[in-house]
Amino acid sequence: MNERLHDGESGGMDGWRRCPPDLRERTASLIEGLVASAFGIAGKELAAPGRGKAGVSVARQAAMYLAHTQLRVSLTLAGGFFGRDRTTAAHACRRVEERRDDPRFDAVMACLERAVAVWPELARLTQVAE
Repeated sequence: MNERLHDGESGGMDGWRRCPPDLRERTASLIEGLVASAFGIAGKELAAPGRGKAGVSVARQAAMYLAHTQLRVSLTLAGGFFGRDRTTAAHACRRVEERRDDPRFDAVMACLERAVAVWPELARLTQVAE
């Protein structure tokens, strides 16, 4: 297993179990919007039934990967955010890892990872301001 992948089936869910459900959903929506924008597709296509076009499936795989690795949620929850199951999310993570050998794809993923990484602090600051 590549070192970029996290073991989402243990430990990672603890922080998100304590997280308010609305923040979890807002974060999944953030990932949806970021990925859709980065890949030039409509956000609703990420959770659409069926495989869709090749570009949509790559974007969906990136979204599930980000949910699993950055939010540290289980594969079940990462897939569920986008209407898919655990095995599909696991496959998505493997495919994204394979694609990261392409410097351009890796750069896109690194930017998306940074954007998701700042979200908890931004959410905290927003709550303080309210």
